[in-house]
Amino acid sequence: MDKNDFIRSPAHYTVYPVQPIEITRHLGFCLGNAVKYVLRAPYKGGVEDCLKARQYLAWDEQTPMLPSVMAAYCLRDIRDLREFLEKTPGDQLWKDIAEWQAKFLLSLGEYLQVYPGDEYFFRLACSKRAMICCVGELRRVLELRDTTGQIYEGMTGLPEVPDTEGE
Repeated sequence: MDKNDFIRSPAHYTVYPVQPIEITRHLGFCLGNAVKYVLRAPYKGGVEDCLKARQYLAWDEQTPMLPSVMAAYCLRDIRDLREFLEKTPGDQLWKDIAEWQAKFLLSLGEYLQVYPGDEYFFRLACSKRAMICCVGELRRVLELRDTTGQIYEGMTGLPEVPDTEGE
């Protein structure tokens, strides 16, 4: 896929080895939009995208679409993206952004793997609450990033790209 294709591969998603659409297309509308906004927030809409993600999570709580069989198709992509976020080096801003995005994806994966049983609705609610908490922490990081003179000043918030020029 062409990295300059602003429709199928917009710049705010090319940071990741897994395109968010590979995850979101297997989820319901509200949950899929929440994931989209969490992943693009640092590179496009910032705090506003975090607010949108929380709103979509709230709407999903009002009218939940229980995880479907189709959601299982994105679990590997969720895991791969989470591992990328957890293991890829970068400046402190990247580390803080990646930490909360990875925790969000961990909670999403847990939510998608809840099966009917004694604690079914309790586990769904806990996973959803964890996602909401992660969005709030990501928002806090982005608010600090956008405040002049704070700890993130001068940082890119991007992962370190391996130097392959000398190879």
